[in-house]
Amino acid sequence: MSDLTYYHLPASPNCAKPRLALGIKRIACDFVEVPFDDRRQVLAVSKQPLVPVLKHGDAVIFDSGAIIRYLDANFPGAHLFADTREGIYAIERWERFGNERLGGMEGVVGLVGRQIMNGPNPQPALTKKANELLVTCASEVEETLATQDYLLGDAPNAADCTVAPWMAFGLLDADAMPAESPLRFFASQLSLPVRFTRTIAWVERMQALDAAPAAQVRA
Repeated sequence: MSDLTYYHLPASPNCAKPRLALGIKRIACDFVEVPFDDRRQVLAVSKQPLVPVLKHGDAVIFDSGAIIRYLDANFPGAHLFADTREGIYAIERWERFGNERLGGMEGVVGLVGRQIMNGPNPQPALTKKANELLVTCASEVEETLATQDYLLGDAPNAADCTVAPWMAFGLLDADAMPAESPLRFFASQLSLPVRFTRTIAWVERMQALDAAPAAQVRA
């Protein structure tokens, strides 16, 4: 049993981000899957209802970005940030790219997610906009990966942990999702074109680093 406990929703991109960090740094951790509609455990641990939450001894950290920073500052292993101001700024730019352009309410996932809130209620205009933005974002990633394996070099760091889980929404397989899963709707609405070969291979490399590989992407 580890002295780290991670409370998460397996299907959530925000919960995937620290799992990738845990995997990259090879940190042992116990995983607690939180029911979407029952946050009592999380409230008891962290006094707030959002996941992910990391408990390390008496320390409790919530918010995916805060957890990744905590892990990097307190555990040995691969370094997830940079030792220069310019390097940190580069990571932060990619974090904004992932959290806003891919994951934000006006980002790729947000535009599709809004169609689920009262439904699902498919809105072709929003889906078209989401897929156009997905292609734009993937084009930037694809160009970046032309000369390197990861967003900022030849090893994964916090930038990859943040962007890859959002980009993965373009690779969901509707046939692999339960009929009642919201992810099935995402899979039916988003599709990353196969021509983005480097981006697809990078997402798959990152998914292979997930510290909880048995946790299937589901909702």
